[in-house]
Formats: sequence, structure tokens, C-alpha cells
Amino acid sequence: MYEFEIENTKQAIAYWVTVAPETVIKRLHYFRLGGRRGEAPSCGSPACFGGHLPYAPYFARLGVKTSLIGGPRLNGVFGRDISEYLFGSQFMFSCRSVSERGTDHAVVTKRLKTNLIRLQAAK
Repeated sequence: MYEFEIENTKQAIAYWVTVAPETVIKRLHYFRLGGRRGEAPSCGSPACFGGHLPYAPYFARLGVKTSLIGGPRLNGVFGRDISEYLFGSQFMFSCRSVSERGTDHAVVTKRLKTNLIRLQAAK
């Protein structure tokens, strides 16, 4: 149970460390698609993590693509639903809560690690 979500979370952690923190800044309203074709987005919120997924080879092989607004999509599934499907949590792409400190890159890193711990404990 949860093997799929655990593997996806591990793969996301491995990919996320390759994403430059400066491409994930604390300004959701400045979301923008990648500047050049094939370039991952720089969006300014933890939601940016979702926008990066189609550029991660593992998730691209799963069929994750970029929606028209720059978020991830998979077989017609978007947003919180794709987060739930891939990671067993609807909140992986959510805006930060007031208690989450650090850069958005750090917030995503912590969410991924916390999610992995949660999934492994529930296994």
C-alpha cells in the first residue's frame, strides 16, 4: 500500500534538489511559464513545484504534461486531484500556510520529506 505515492515522492525529492531555488520565489501573483520553449517555470510559490513536474524525466514518463495555464495535468486530472493521485496528499501544490517558513523551495522540500515520512509510516 502507498508504494506508488512513496516512489513518486522519492522521485520528486531527487528531482527537486536539481531545481535552482531562485526559480521558486515567494510571489504567487508573479507566476509565469518558462521563458523559452522547454524551460521549466519560475512561478513564485510552492505551486511552482507542480509546474516543474512535467520537466522531471520520471514524471514525464508517467505522462505528466503542462496544462494551458502552466500547472501539471495527467489524463485530464489537474491541481489538487493530481497532487492526491501522485503523492497521496491534496496539498503538495498549495500556497504556503502562515506557519511555513523559509523560501518556497525550502517549503516544498519540507513538504516532500514530511510526506515521505507520513506515507512510510502508513505503509
